[in-house]
Amino acid sequence: MSTGFALAAVTAVFRNRLLQHFAAAQLTGPAANVTVSALPPDRITVGSNEVPQLNLFLYQVTPNAAWRNVGLPAADSSGAPMDAPPLALDLHYLLTTYGADMYAGEIILGHALRALHDEPVLGRDVIRNALDPGGHDPALPPELKSAGLADQLELVRFTPAVLTPEEVSKLWAAMQAHYRPSVAYTAGVVLIDSSRARRRALPVAGPAATTTTRPHLPPVLDAVENATLHAPITPASTIVLHGRGFGSQGTVLLGEFEHSLTPAEVTASALTLTLRDVAPKLAAGVIPVQVRMEVPLEDASSGKLTGFTPYPSNSVAFVLVPVITVTAQITGTETVNGQPVASGTIEVAVEPPVTATRRVSLLLNEISPPAGRKAHHTALDAPADNGVPAGAADTTAITFPFQRVPRGSYVVRLSVDGAESPLGQDSSGRYTVPGVNL
Repeated sequence: MSTGFALAAVTAVFRNRLLQHFAAAQLTGPAANVTVSALPPDRITVGSNEVPQLNLFLYQVTPNAAWRNVGLPAADSSGAPMDAPPLALDLHYLLTTYGADMYAGEIILGHALRALHDEPVLGRDVIRNALDPGGHDPALPPELKSAGLADQLELVRFTPAVLTPEEVSKLWAAMQAHYRPSVAYTAGVVLIDSSRARRRALPVAGPAATTTTRPHLPPVLDAVENATLHAPITPASTIVLHGRGFGSQGTVLLGEFEHSLTPAEVTASALTLTLRDVAPKLAAGVIPVQVRMEVPLEDASSGKLTGFTPYPSNSVAFVLVPVITVTAQITGTETVNGQPVASGTIEVAVEPPVTATRRVSLLLNEISPPAGRKAHHTALDAPADNGVPAGAADTTAITFPFQRVPRGSYVVRLSVDGAESPLGQDSSGRYTVPGVNL
């Protein structure tokens, strides 16, 4: 959570980001040497000598609706303190531009809006660097470094706000300042920690027994990943199901198929499955996973086994990607607008098999295009029913026709319901396989 310095810290970081953006833009002409201030508009010097300037003014602070009811009540029925929810605030800023020359205000405002559009969120490193007392901003109070803004739960995001002409008129009339081009932004959320005393209950040690049987908690599934870390999951992969509460007897539901566990596949916090041992074979795409453990029921007084009951876990999904090999057959070549093109077919062998109802396409990305021409990329649609023969359930071979594709070397991916086949890289890190020459 942040401290009472948080509001000033947001303004300081906001100002620092805009200063850096203007310095990088290297503006010339009417908006050269633009400065960024954080003052009430009535204190800005205006007139024929006004300098190019962007001013940030925090004109309003409102409670954040999403965080308003977070946390326990502040006190119990006797008035004793229970909890101290954070003070969640939205900050409303008015960005105003100044400049004596024509177009100065529009140039400054345009660059400021682009900066906020490109980076609307204050990152933690950005906050720490901006609030460093050893930086180049002599106007920065050193106390702001202890604001805790970089460590609060949520990051601060700037969102454009729309003010009606009536609201704009009332706002500038209240400020008693000369109107200049301006735009409103909301920064939220800022979480200020409370200094009130609070009372914390002890954590729950475990479920209470209300029957003669010993209670058990259901298994929890946290994640599914390839046993080879950071690699996509293919039909030949060994996957690891991470979680807790696993036992020696149970099953794993992979989509609509059920796999009975063996003791060798189970530890208390992980289940290891080789997908080639799972039958029937899984289809490429998103595979939901759930663990069901058969938990023994024991009499609490005698300790005797009374039976088993299934305890299902939560569901976690992984993406099973297809593996392909490709060959190309060129049936014709020609020149179109001075560019050689080819027509023909690409034969794709795919594992696991693909059914007729899957959404399948072949993605081609050109590598090393000729000098003076951008790399070509295209997507080829699968034939009707994905080429599944009549009476068959699925197919492991799909033929993709192509027409007038620029000649060159292409790297190829097969997309099955959004799951894309993996690519291989050369020593320079460039994707090169599987590939075809057209």
